Amino acid sequence: MRKIKIYDLKILKKLILVLAGAVIGGVLLIILLPYQKLNYSDEQLEKLAKCLSEKNVIMYGNYNCPHCQSQKVAFKEAFKFIRYIECTENINLCLEAKIEAVPTWILSDGRKLVGFQGIEKLSKESGCMIK
Repeated sequence: MRKIKIYDLKILKKLILVLAGAVIGGVLLIILLPYQKLNYSDEQLEKLAKCLSEKNVIMYGNYNCPHCQSQKVAFKEAFKFIRYIECTENINLCLEAKIEAVPTWILSDGRKLVGFQGIEKLSKESGCMIK
């Protein structure tokens, strides 16, 4: 059996610190990226949400999905205008739409945007102008 040398423990300690830093950095990046730009006015967000609904853009999600919650937070109060399907309550609708991950946005042309979508990307992909 091989004895562990002090030198090996120092390397292991450094490796653990580097990995821990990488994990913490990654988690912070995931948490903060969705909030890159939340300085849209309530009026801009409401206009976008109403336009998305008029264009029959639908968001599929579920209540315990953190990215779904971030998506709702990004729209603030205007989320009430978004056409939203809660997959835990409407399983058949989500199966029919072939939802494999949430959040998923289905655009009027049938394209799917999977995962958190920024306000600007939703605006661009849907043709609903934010500015």
